[in-house]
Amino acid sequence: MRRTSKRLPRAGHRDTRIIVYEQDPTEAANDDGQIPEESAVLCRRWAEIVPLRAYLVDLQASQEGNVSRVLRVPYDDTTKTIDDHNWIEIQGTGERLNVSGAIDLDNLHTTIEIECTERL
Repeated sequence: MRRTSKRLPRAGHRDTRIIVYEQDPTEAANDDGQIPEESAVLCRRWAEIVPLRAYLVDLQASQEGNVSRVLRVPYDDTTKTIDDHNWIEIQGTGERLNVSGAIDLDNLHTTIEIECTERL
């Protein structure tokens, strides 16, 4: 059965602990073109993780997987500042996600929806 109405958040849905990191904007790329991970913890929150899509990207004859996810976290003064300069670590699994963007889901300041891609 397909759900046609908006699903309201419930306490059991935010069952995954995440850590949001903020990349130091003063860090420069090293000789290999990579930016060293000198980051600071921005916040720790409970989140609901929703898999969005998975696809393969063919870059120079090598295939890399890219998985997109949406994380829903409670809205507060700290989470409203999350943008594409942040990255997220999922506690327990150790997965790292790059933040593509964040939006106030319902404009009622209750939930922030963060779109992420897997950090390769």
